[in-house]
Amino acid sequence: MSGRRPRPDRPAEAALNEYYSAFGPAGNAVRAYFDYWEKIADAVSAEQYKRWYHELTRINFKNWLQVADRIFTPQVMSNGRQLLDKAMTAAGNDQEAKARVEFLSKGLTHAELTLKTLAAQRTCQAKETQENVKRFQDAMATLMEFRASVEKDNIADMGYLYLREKSGSGWKHSDSLKK
Repeated sequence: MSGRRPRPDRPAEAALNEYYSAFGPAGNAVRAYFDYWEKIADAVSAEQYKRWYHELTRINFKNWLQVADRIFTPQVMSNGRQLLDKAMTAAGNDQEAKARVEFLSKGLTHAELTLKTLAAQRTCQAKETQENVKRFQDAMATLMEFRASVEKDNIADMGYLYLREKSGSGWKHSDSLKK
């Protein structure tokens, strides 16, 4: 696909078809995966958005992480994982398709670990016991280890995430990792 010139007049559906075709036999399953996330995003009402925006404006709305668990509930994430597992199965023996689905899986794993860290933080903030602090530290350490393992894969801008989390979520990354 590299070397092709941009075609801004091309219908979005044609571009999507081309994108999903890159997943070979997993293309339809990957389409279902992305359709699912679009449905989840579209389910956020204007009222919810407005309420969350005002809630976060005290800090900065870029700190979306503070409301992420309201949208991406454990059930929502589990459903997303099931769809991605179906895509991996659909990839069959096609190694290129499997590698591309694995790339998506790394992004989903990152989101899952981020939400787990947020949940541990919330528990710790509600009741700061030694056990809850350790759970938060462990969740943060697991997230940081995962990020280090995939940083070169470009699944996310890790530097930007670090800055957003540190300023908006109060995640003192280095302090959180002290055991």
